[in-house]
Amino acid sequence: MIYPRILALSEVAWSAPENRAWEDFHKRVPKAVAHLKSKGYHPFDPAGEVGSRPESGEAVDHLALGKKVTYHAPYSTAYPAQGESALTDGIRGDWTYGDGAWQGFISRHGLDVTVDLGKETEVRSISADFMQVAGAEVFLPGEVSVSISSDGSVFVPLHVQRDETDKEKAIGFRTVGWEGTAKGRYVRYTARPGKKYGGWVFTDEIVIK
Repeated sequence: MIYPRILALSEVAWSAPENRAWEDFHKRVPKAVAHLKSKGYHPFDPAGEVGSRPESGEAVDHLALGKKVTYHAPYSTAYPAQGESALTDGIRGDWTYGDGAWQGFISRHGLDVTVDLGKETEVRSISADFMQVAGAEVFLPGEVSVSISSDGSVFVPLHVQRDETDKEKAIGFRTVGWEGTAKGRYVRYTARPGKKYGGWVFTDEIVIK
């Protein structure tokens, strides 16, 4: 249901980061929902909400945990998360990109990083989560590519995925990655915004297993 999701979207899109307070917003939602019901709308009852995003409940253990990440395109200083350690710190994001765990990219290159596993390693899966909050110009990526290398220079493509941006989808999440068998030390992951709408790309962790 669009309500009260649209209230949360407005809170994130129109409030400065320093003015956002989840606890305060959580207290205001029931009153807003009651008002909407009195006007004939049928909003979701917040008493039945499921709470935090399940993935954010505990740290994820994987091969890239704590490994060095080289950025070929910069992350936005407005949404740096934990800086250069953000994508391999084991911390997954919650429902909103302003929670300090999601890292944002606004250039035309989007996300473009190389993870150094430290040594030649057998890899069976590489993935990352992305979010869409259309009203804030945050979209799921239009193209994702995953590749692996032994020397950091010559990369072998593992996966390329292209998707049309659905601007009508107000809020959404997607895991994009590869599964199989490969061996290498360096993993390159790129996620570019769609050509039609551009916008932000947000991810919270590159999970390698």
